[in-house]
Amino acid sequence: MSHIFCVTLCIFLIGLLLMSCGITTNFLESDMPKFTGHFAQTRSFPDQLLKVVTFNIAGAKKIDCAIAEMQKFKELQDADILFLQEMDETGTARIAEALCYNYVYYPIAIHRKFKQYFGNAILSKWPIQAEEKVILPHANPKDQQRRIAVSATLRIGDELVKVYSVHTETIWLSEMKRREQVKTLVEHIAAQQKFAYIIVGGDFNTVWEKDVNANTLLFNIVHLDRASAGVGATASLFLQLDHIYTKGLRVIENGKVKQSQASDHDPVWVLLETQSLFSQKTP
Repeated sequence: MSHIFCVTLCIFLIGLLLMSCGITTNFLESDMPKFTGHFAQTRSFPDQLLKVVTFNIAGAKKIDCAIAEMQKFKELQDADILFLQEMDETGTARIAEALCYNYVYYPIAIHRKFKQYFGNAILSKWPIQAEEKVILPHANPKDQQRRIAVSATLRIGDELVKVYSVHTETIWLSEMKRREQVKTLVEHIAAQQKFAYIIVGGDFNTVWEKDVNANTLLFNIVHLDRASAGVGATASLFLQLDHIYTKGLRVIENGKVKQSQASDHDPVWVLLETQSLFSQKTP
């Protein structure tokens, strides 16, 4: 079998694969579809520490397990902010109601494998306002699915905190195009510099350490640091996929829950000091 024939055959088979995958239905509007809910009890001021968790729950398939784990593991219990990825509207609402959160959820697509909405959510113990879907550039070449970040403003005590739940593309996209997705998010953050406090969390699909470092340098441009530095791999083998970045808040502690069975990702958590945020406030 000649080399040219082998190459031609491979191209033909890849073409058949791509055609069989079809084209994904994307929702490219910045404000819809949108799902919200309000289940959190009213709070006036935060505790001494602000707990933030990011968790990719793998197609929202094990919602009951995810709820149980967030109730079981101390590191995940009663987090102030949850960033969720690979969610649908039903799973998001179930978690929010079971654990008493306010939430905003935006899908970017109807996932061809899961046959349901596919997107990101922000869950908060604090009021949520100014929600927005940030469309990231470049479609997955396999099925043309797009990716997003979900943006919102949280009113925590008397302060406004800008937050993002993000999910960038896998290695189906080139390294350059995946970096451009992060650059688009950073450009959006650059326009929010009136906010003294910004928190970004999500699945960045960073395979190599150099990818993590490159993204971190981009966030540094807009004065965000990697709050989850040192957590290590968050999926199988060596994959450091999930990260949290912050501006204006000091990291006290961080980690991951390796025992999670709700997903192929480990949930990542950080504890942030609130003294700088509310030093002049008392309950």
